[in-house]
Amino acid sequence: MGWTFYNASGEALTSFGPVALTDLDIDGGTAIGEAIVGADLFIADNGAGGTNVKVTGTEIANFIAGNVPAVAKAYGTIEGGTLQSNSLGITDGCLDSTGVYTVAWNFTWANANYAVMMTVQAGANRTCTIDEPTTTQVTAKTYIASSGALDSNNYHIVAFGDPS
Repeated sequence: MGWTFYNASGEALTSFGPVALTDLDIDGGTAIGEAIVGADLFIADNGAGGTNVKVTGTEIANFIAGNVPAVAKAYGTIEGGTLQSNSLGITDGCLDSTGVYTVAWNFTWANANYAVMMTVQAGANRTCTIDEPTTTQVTAKTYIASSGALDSNNYHIVAFGDPS
């Protein structure tokens, strides 16, 4: 029994060799229906030289991590002392009555050499300082020049570094 193979246009193939991209039909494929994982395979043209190779999701992630500058590892918005749902990498925040807000990460940083930026709600002569971070949390203090500590209701925080 012989086999006949067809291209995307329905024409019978008479030889086998490289398949042109225009002949690939991936639209009818089944959606993965789950998160992509490191072991998933992709096809790449190695160095754009015409040799197709398989590439893992992990290799793609490592390429992106090494070539995309300064991707935030954590960020969040705190409104009224409550961490909003649009956060990443933050599990909790604790605001006290003296303007001190402690942010807990939902991962551990590889070390305390990460950068954090935090802002406080707009207002005259307001400032926000950040204490020395640890691998599990960071503490910020907010002040208003005329009266000292400020119990602010709105903060924005972003952090860059290497989670372990």
